[in-house]
This record gives sequence, structure tokens and C-alpha cells, in this order.
Amino acid sequence: MTKNKTIDWQDWVSIFSAIFGAIIIALIIMPKLNPSSNQKSLQKSQSQETNSRTQNNNTEERNQRKKVPIEQASPEKALRDYYDTINSDKYQTAWNSLSSELQQSPTLHPEGYKSYTDWWTQVTRVDVLSTELVSVDEFNSTVDINLRYLMSQSGKEVNQAVRFNFIWDQSSDRWLIDGVKRLPPQNKTIYHSDRLPVGSYNFYEQALRKNVSYIREGNTMIGAVYARQQSSAITCFAATIRRNKADVEWWGNLEPLGLSGQRVNRNYNIAAFTADNSSPRVGLDNPSAVEQCQNSR
Repeated sequence: MTKNKTIDWQDWVSIFSAIFGAIIIALIIMPKLNPSSNQKSLQKSQSQETNSRTQNNNTEERNQRKKVPIEQASPEKALRDYYDTINSDKYQTAWNSLSSELQQSPTLHPEGYKSYTDWWTQVTRVDVLSTELVSVDEFNSTVDINLRYLMSQSGKEVNQAVRFNFIWDQSSDRWLIDGVKRLPPQNKTIYHSDRLPVGSYNFYEQALRKNVSYIREGNTMIGAVYARQQSSAITCFAATIRRNKADVEWWGNLEPLGLSGQRVNRNYNIAAFTADNSSPRVGLDNPSAVEQCQNSR
């Protein structure tokens, strides 16, 4: 025969304290026993931080690209390249230098590409005498140009002043010709620059009684002034030819010009600068003198 044993309240308190302590210890130990959960949480946090940093970097890079403009070619150079292409009979390439609006102009190209080639096949050569940048910004530019056409059938040379409007084509990163307008005939003073045509030429300078050989590319030229009897006593010059003036640097033998020093800069009205030139002849009369000036520049 057994005797029933009762549990007093103190025993219950001890039992509940033991159970509560075990639960607290389990909560502390459990994360250490299951590190994968913590690891996943940490990886997720790191991934979110990396994605956020990448997005910020990409945004900053896009903004930076917007701030740095594409280096644009000179519209004057684009125009010279255009005529070089025409002189090489690469009409399709030249045609592609026009904007689609200009290609579809009913006035200039009523039959499209055929009208374009019909005109240029009548021209043996076109010389760029001078260019002047009128205006330019990021997307538009305007250039005035003086041209000389040599016509194939008549053999005549025709001078013409033209204004070109360009637009910047972002898809090809180049200037496209978007408008062409003939300018009214210019006065004789402006066309004095024709007496210094582009290329390699020589002429007799009547006021100095000396010969001149020069090479001109666009608006810039370099040359030599000399006497045939004393071809070693050379006066060198480099000039920038503008619409109605010439900016000239002289060096070498400056005595014939009444100048002194090693290098002298002078500005001239284009009419005065070309007034005593005889008709230019093709080729260099004294190529070694010009080479000497080029090397001493």
C-alpha cells in the first residue's frame, strides 16, 4: 500500500523556473546551431548594398557622359572634306554628307540623287579658295565659302560665294549639310584673295621686284620671297588669308621689306597685300626656298 505524495507551491515554482531558463538558453543557442539562416540574411543585405552601389555608379556615369560633349570636328574641315570627296568623283559619299531634308529638296534635287550627279558631272574640279566660320554651337553651324568651279564642257572658271548650314548628326557623330544658299556677288576687294589661289604657285612681286613661291592650304599659306640672282637671301612669310585682310608673319632677310628684327607680324588689307602680284603660275619656282622657310618656321 502506497502513500500519495503532494507537490507544494514551492516545488511548482522550481519547476517553472527550470523550464523558463531552458527556453531562454535555447533561444540564445539556436542561431549558432543554424548559421545558414544568418548567412542568408547577411548575403541578402550585402547583395542589396552592392546593387544599390552599382545603380548609383551607373547613374553617376550616365550623368558624367551627359556633361562631357563629344569632340566635334570643325565644320570648315567637314566642308573641305566634302569637296575633296567630290573632286575624287565619290558622289555617293558626298551625297551621304547631306541631311535627308536637303536630299529631298524639290528646288535643289527635284529628281533626288540623279539631279545631284547631273550637276557635279559637269564640273571638272572645284577649288576651295577660302572659308569663314560664321557661327557654331553644339548642334548647328554656318560657314561661308568662296569656290572656283572649272566647268568640263566650256573650260570656264566660275567663282561663287556660298553659305552652308550644318546640323550635328549624333548617330554618326559628324556634321551634315542641311542648307545651301548662294551669296550675292562680293566686291572686288574681297576677291583679291583669288590672286593667291589654293595650291602651289609662284608669281613676280612688282613692288619688291622679287619672285615669290608659296604653298596655300585653305586660308593658311607659307612661302618665300627671293631674287633669282640671289636665291639664298630669302625672306620667309606665313600668312592667314581672311575675307578682306591678311595676317602675316615675316622672318629671314627682312631688309627688302624695310623691316628689322628676327620676326615681325603685320596686318594688311587684302587689296594692298595682293596689289602688286603678277598672275600666279602653277608650281614652285624655288621649292628649296619654300622648304627652307617651312623648316625654320
